[in-house]
Amino acid sequence: MQMTVQPERLGTSSKASDYHLFQLTSTKEVMDAGKLMTPFLKSVERNTDGMWTANGIASRFLEKKWEAWLVLNGDDCVGLFATEITTDDSGRLLCGVRFLNGHDYKSWQHLYPEVELWAKNLGCYKMVNTNAPGHMRRALRDYKTTHYVTEKVL
Repeated sequence: MQMTVQPERLGTSSKASDYHLFQLTSTKEVMDAGKLMTPFLKSVERNTDGMWTANGIASRFLEKKWEAWLVLNGDDCVGLFATEITTDDSGRLLCGVRFLNGHDYKSWQHLYPEVELWAKNLGCYKMVNTNAPGHMRRALRDYKTTHYVTEKVL
């Protein structure tokens, strides 16, 4: 099943690119995107040694505990990542990227600031990301690495 993507919901970028972000905001969108997400969810399950399972992640998306973001190159889904909005002990909002999985990340890493802007507009003051060693650290040099968790004040 192919998901219909509404152009007005796609991210915009200052760079010429066919790569766009699409945030899944409804249960229907998550359900419709199931086949697009499956290979990425299974990869996350393998990469985390089962700490996160495809079914568990899908449940978090459906329950709106995590936000799902598709990375599209034209009509092809080339990546998937999850964000989670939480609060720190002082009550400030944080946006965490729980995983990022996809193909040819260097071709679409320029879209990442759109997620930062989305988080900042929600009132988040910091991004706190979970990454594989070196993955986002190489791509997002303005993040501080601490125990392979990157932080950036918004």
